[in-house]
Amino acid sequence: MATVSPNSKLDSDAINRVLGIDEPFKAPGRVMEIVLDKDDRERVFRQMLDVDTDVTHDWFHSYFEEEQADRRKHKQDFTPDEVCDLLSDLTDSASNDPHRGVISYDPTAGTGGLLISRWWSHCLQTDPFLYRPQDWLYVGQEISDRAFPFLVFNMALRGMNAVLIHGDTLTGVTKGVFFLQNDKNDFLAFSSVNVMPYTRAVLDYFHLRDWVGEEDRYGPHVESPVFGVSMGQLTEGARP
Repeated sequence: MATVSPNSKLDSDAINRVLGIDEPFKAPGRVMEIVLDKDDRERVFRQMLDVDTDVTHDWFHSYFEEEQADRRKHKQDFTPDEVCDLLSDLTDSASNDPHRGVISYDPTAGTGGLLISRWWSHCLQTDPFLYRPQDWLYVGQEISDRAFPFLVFNMALRGMNAVLIHGDTLTGVTKGVFFLQNDKNDFLAFSSVNVMPYTRAVLDYFHLRDWVGEEDRYGPHVESPVFGVSMGQLTEGARP
């Protein structure tokens, strides 16, 4: 039976069809292929939006829990959308000054539900014609190999500026650090996906301990033509 979030038009059959897979277990690998290929990624984004234009919630919430979550090993039961919205409201520190730069952080980001709620809250605080993605930064850490590709997908589709760390929040060992940037600074644009180089400088900058797993698991991969000063210094020599 096709599973679907109560807030989404994208059931599991529709998601599998857009991703071009015939079995759900293939989804994490396929999604990672998609997010690292700009043309393929933006094609899939548009196909998803043709089915469901409501980007205020995580499309993959029910799909991931039913098809991908590792409840036995990682205790993966994700936060309901209603709780994400409540937490976002309770922690909203920008309501009095929506143009102030704000960093939102989720140390166990899953597929991004809480960060999406924060992003939408920030969107609602600002006139759509004045909203600038560069005013906000979202930081998420996630240990799961299965969840992390969906996290990158969700943030990039919404044009968010984000640092996404694939690793263990408690130990600081890390498989990769992604920097997503809305290069056009346009709330209707998608984000570019960049993989930070596997250097000591990157570990120190993000207060991480060590790289783990395959060396250069995701890199080099740079799409943004220009970075901010601090990120630019970290990515010197990383462009393939």
